[in-house]
Amino acid sequence: MKKINPVICIVMVIILIGTGACTRAAYKAPVTNAQPTATLSFPVSTQPNVMGEVISGTNTALAAMGTFVPTTQPEEATQEPQTTTQVSTAAATNTAAPTIQVPTPTPGLPETYTLHKGESVYCLARRFNLSPIDLLSLNGLTGYETLPVGYELKIPSGSEWNLDTERSLLDHPTRYTVVSGDTIYTVACAFGDVDPNAIIFANSLSEPYELTPGQTINIP
Repeated sequence: MKKINPVICIVMVIILIGTGACTRAAYKAPVTNAQPTATLSFPVSTQPNVMGEVISGTNTALAAMGTFVPTTQPEEATQEPQTTTQVSTAAATNTAAPTIQVPTPTPGLPETYTLHKGESVYCLARRFNLSPIDLLSLNGLTGYETLPVGYELKIPSGSEWNLDTERSLLDHPTRYTVVSGDTIYTVACAFGDVDPNAIIFANSLSEPYELTPGQTINIP
């Protein structure tokens, strides 16, 4: 058997090693489990109009990315309600000064009348322009009785004051200073032909129409 030259063997081994190095795949670094980093698929502009594009919704790149793009407010939200003028008109109507109805002092003649404190037959005869005689006669009175508060008198019709004295006892219109014990009824009787309702209206009094000593009231 023919012996192989050792030098030739060494050369062949070197050639084989070099050939394997050329064909072997390059070394790859181990792959880590790092989380993927999101990247923008569009260039972010640093120009001032980017914010305007976001607000107006014209930046289609942001829309494609699923980014929330605020829209402008609905048109009706920026407009005044249509009922504003109507409400203002109604409010102006409600705050207008009310029309004051002037009460008629004892309209016509009542069929009956209930006496208040300080009133008498002659007081009512002056106030209602009645004949005291007719008023007394209709109620079976002589004129000397002291009638209690709450006494109900019948009022005659077709009768007029027929005494020689004036129906009015004090001049009016005027101003009167209230004294202790006064009521609108006693004050009306003191003036003769003045109706308590007229005193109430002239002084804007409210129930129970109480008067305070020292108070000054208008007598119509």
